[in-house]
Formats: sequence, structure tokens, C-alpha cells
Amino acid sequence: MALRMGVDYHLFWQLNPRRLQPFVKAYQEEQKAQLERANYAAWLSGIYVTHSIAASLGENARYPEKPIDLYETEEELESRKAREAELFSAYVDMFNKNFESRK
Repeated sequence: MALRMGVDYHLFWQLNPRRLQPFVKAYQEEQKAQLERANYAAWLSGIYVTHSIAASLGENARYPEKPIDLYETEEELESRKAREAELFSAYVDMFNKNFESRK
């Protein structure tokens, strides 16, 4: 286990368990970071799969022509939020009109 944590064989025999603790903590933090990176990569794969399915089955959906930007600027974020709010508002209006016509 100590070799997995990056502790050299000779250093291992010079340390006591208390002095080995920082290596254990660093190893655990690295394992957690690797798991978080793998989880994020799986999440991104899911986004691309969702786009692929939507492009295959939907009439108006298209697969992105370039990779999705992972980091938006504040300006882009505000623009996207405003666009999504407009789309949601249009959807609500359409839903309400359909609901009222069924009465």
C-alpha cells in the first residue's frame, strides 16, 4: 500500500505510522480527485449521447458541429440564460393556449 501512495521503499522503513499519515491523506485526496474527474467525464459523455439521440430522433435537433464550450464567460452565461428564459416563456404561452382551447 505504501508504494501505491508514492512512498519509497527505503523511506517507508525510516517512517513510523504517524509520519506516514500525510502520505495516506494525500493518496486519499488524489483518489477522490480521480473519481471526480471520471464522474465529470462520464457526465460529459452523457451530454454528447443526449445530443446524438436528439439529433437522430428529433426533427429540429442537431448534433453540435464543434465541441461544447466547458467554460462560459459571464457575458455568454447571461446571454444563454436570457435565451433560455425566452424559450421557456414561449413554451408556457403555447401550453396555456393549448390548455385554454381545450376548455
